[in-house]
Amino acid sequence: MCGRYTLTSSGEELARHFEAQQSLDLRPRFNISPTQKVLAVRAGEGEEGPAPQLTEFQWGLVPSWARDVSIGQRTFNARSESVADKPSFRESFRARRCLIPLTGFYEWPRGRSRRGPRWFHPAPTDGEIWAAAGLWDRWVRPEGGALETCTILTTRANEVVAETHDRMPVLLERSDYSRWLDPGTSAPGALRGLLKPWPARRTAARAVSDQVNDSRAEGPALLMPAGPPPQGELFD
Repeated sequence: MCGRYTLTSSGEELARHFEAQQSLDLRPRFNISPTQKVLAVRAGEGEEGPAPQLTEFQWGLVPSWARDVSIGQRTFNARSESVADKPSFRESFRARRCLIPLTGFYEWPRGRSRRGPRWFHPAPTDGEIWAAAGLWDRWVRPEGGALETCTILTTRANEVVAETHDRMPVLLERSDYSRWLDPGTSAPGALRGLLKPWPARRTAARAVSDQVNDSRAEGPALLMPAGPPPQGELFD
């Protein structure tokens, strides 16, 4: 799964990376959590035709047919293996795809491991920005007004992430951005080849402080390398 991530790039850096025609004034974020507003890239209209557009969604997809927004608390991730068939996601997968920029994501070990959270990020030779495959939808409130929301697709973990967790976000190559965003591409078979683990050799990991366990925590200190455990715990 992907339930927390970081985005520390500036609006100008993101506009250049995604070739968007506009920029947004952004602050670095070190602990982005579900139900918060998140930056996304979707297909928009530019001066010369379709162009990437920077926008904001609420994280946790609320399908257009939903009775209320509570479903979004459970739909911040979508399994890529079943996304084309699940009622909550299939229409968005067909026609409303987006990119979710991130500079890293957190995972916690499953089971009874005493290891703390780890932050996974691009390898030093691989740039500083990742783009996760996402979907979006628009839900109209009963009292009027629209809410736009999104989800992040996940896939099986690569060898680096698998040491901590069995799932990771679907991360896309820059050469595949336009294909993913193109609303004219709607057949699931044309997109399934993109829904695969990111190469392990291009993934770096760091053990970080358990301060990130608190979704209210923020700031660059969350990415500081975690220290060794207290000596009294070494042989427990």
